[in-house]
Parts: sequence; structure tokens; C-alpha cells
Amino acid sequence: MNQLLTDNEQRATIECMGMRPSMVALSLKARPDLRPQVVATQVDCRQRMAKKVPSWAAVQSLFYPAVVNTEQCSSEELAVWHASLMEGVSALDLTGGIGADTYFFAQKMKQVVYVEQSAELCQAVSHNYAALNVSNVKICNDTAESFLSSNPSADNIFIDPSRRASNGKRVYCIADCTPDVCWLASEMLRVAPNVLIKLSSMLDIDDICRSLPCVSDIYIAGSRVECKDIVVRLRRDFQALEPQIHAVYITSVGSWSELTFSKSQELNALPMSSATPVVGHVLYEPSAVLMKAGPYRLISQKYGIAPIAANTHLFTSPTDIEGFMGKKFLIRATYEFGKRGIKSLMQNVKNASVVVRNFTLSAEVLRKRLKVGESDSDYIFGVSTSDKKYMLIWAKRIG
Repeated sequence: MNQLLTDNEQRATIECMGMRPSMVALSLKARPDLRPQVVATQVDCRQRMAKKVPSWAAVQSLFYPAVVNTEQCSSEELAVWHASLMEGVSALDLTGGIGADTYFFAQKMKQVVYVEQSAELCQAVSHNYAALNVSNVKICNDTAESFLSSNPSADNIFIDPSRRASNGKRVYCIADCTPDVCWLASEMLRVAPNVLIKLSSMLDIDDICRSLPCVSDIYIAGSRVECKDIVVRLRRDFQALEPQIHAVYITSVGSWSELTFSKSQELNALPMSSATPVVGHVLYEPSAVLMKAGPYRLISQKYGIAPIAANTHLFTSPTDIEGFMGKKFLIRATYEFGKRGIKSLMQNVKNASVVVRNFTLSAEVLRKRLKVGESDSDYIFGVSTSDKKYMLIWAKRIG
């Protein structure tokens, strides 16, 4: 099959690993037995996948049709987590792509169907699954819409609509993605009782609930510093008044912590009273997934930490609380935001990361004002306090 690698191309790919992909095709230009650009694509994709899906990295016979497929696929951490949301024994992946998600579904489900409209991707994934010893996945070269019309059935459906328009520009609104899951929702629920839709992390939770039917759960997943995914669960038999929201903090492959709540639970939570930061106390910055989910009252109630102010979204306590989903800092000094406070801070702090929360200046402008260099351990927070004053906090990262 001329779309896959010849033995010479396979050897050339291995020999060129570590090279800049832009130089690979140029270095192989004089080799008539090779397709230099194909080899360059393999080198680029394998370098990316070694970071994204490391369990595939040791299998040197895998083939990648295009760089864009590896850019768009889920990381191993997220794909394993996606698989944990599956129920029963069978699943349909309606937007298979390079097959990373489907691969991890197949580790949990007995029967999996991979659906992909690109014949080239179907051929590559069929080849790759054979190399990966995956035998419980059926490959279907079809569109999601056409495949659903053939009346399949399964316990689960997973769909990750493309967030690029025909002109290549990124889109974020649900209805602008391809396929249109708003239009397909009822058809997917007819086929499977559990439907999982991966969406842009830019979307608003309330907009999601207005756009889709039977939303039982909204999962906001990511790392300490970045919100990666929003996955929406539709349940055929869902009858509750509001969905559960899950802030999922993924630390490594197969390891994550989770805070689950509803909007009404957040509204009715009893947070601690606001507290002014004190030297020697601990400062807590919620992870990106908590910031996106927004359970600020529940964060205070659950961990027993006091907000600095209602809209500052930083918390403090006299002691170090274990299990917090975010960053922790030891407060070294506090300064009023004024000439004397700035002068005193500049005498003590030469390098620090600068963060602002509900503050009068941007982080970039504050950094220039303070004339500090970068640091991974020391931080300066510009914040608004509960008495509506501005304060600078010098703190050291401890977790």
C-alpha cells in the first residue's frame, strides 16, 4: 500500500528521529527510494506522539498520515480519563481521527466501533491497531451522520466534533463545529443511552445546557495550569432539574482528583468569612479547572479556607491543607499598593512570577512597575481585599 511506509522509509524515519522535521525532507532529497516529505511527516508526528501518547512511542511501525491528526488527538492522560466515563461493554467513536481515544476505549470495552470519514485515516488506523495488537475494534469509513442512520446500537457514543471551519479557522460555538452535535443529539441518544461529547474549553456552562438536551454531567478536565477539555454527558433517561458539574484535576495517566457539585449546591454553600493575608499563612490558588467550573463558595467550605475577597478567587488559611486542587504558597510578606509599599517590595524581591486577581493593573504592567525578573518559586500577587483595597503579596511556592 503506497500510503504506508516502505522498509527503507521506516529505516530512514528511525535514523532521522531527533532531527528538526523541517530539515528531514531536505536531507533526504537525493534519495530516489524514499518519499522525503512522508518521512519528514513521520518524524514530526512520532516526536509529538512520544509526548502525547507515550505508550505508542515504542511501536516503530505505526504510520501517521498528517501532522494535523496528531495535533488534534487526545493526550494519553485525557484518553484514559475519557475511557473511564464509559459504561457497559460497547462503544462507538463517531470521530475516530488518529484513533488514540478509540484505542483506550478498546482497553475497557469488549466491542468498539471506530467511525471516520477519511479513508486515509481508516487505512492508517487499521494498520496501527494491528501493530498495537488491538483486535476488538471495527473500522468504518463513514460520516457520523451516515453511520447513525444505519441503526447501530451501543452502550456509549463518544464524539469530538472538529473545531475548524472549512477555511481552516478555529471555531468554538457548538453549532459551528462539524458534525453539528446539536442536530445529532437526539439521534445519538436513540442509538446509545450514554453519549459523551468533547467540546471546547472556551464554552460557557450555561450555554452548553441551553444548546443540548438531557445534559446530566459536565466534566471540566485539565491540569494544574490549563483547562484542556469539556466533556458533556447526555443520558437518555435523565430527569433531574440540573446537571452535575465535575472539576477533574488530572495529575498523570490514570490518576486524577475530582470535585463534583451542582449550581444550586454552590449557591447554597456556606463559605468562610473573608480574611486578610497574613505572613506565615498559606495562600491557595485554584487550578484552571476549578477556575473554569467556578465553585468558589464550595472551595472555601470544603477545604476550610477563607477567601481574600469575593471576586479575588484566592484563599488563605493558617495551615497547609492536603489535597487542594491547585497551587499553594507560603506568604512571606504583604505590602499596601502605594509608593511606600512598592518601594519596600522592590528592595526585598528581585525575581518573581507576577499574578493579578481582581486588581487595578494587568500582570504585565505590574511587572514593569515592580521591575522584577522571572522566577519559578517566588510569586507576587496583586489582589483586591474584602475592604476594597489593593495589596501586594510576596509568596513562595510550596505545592
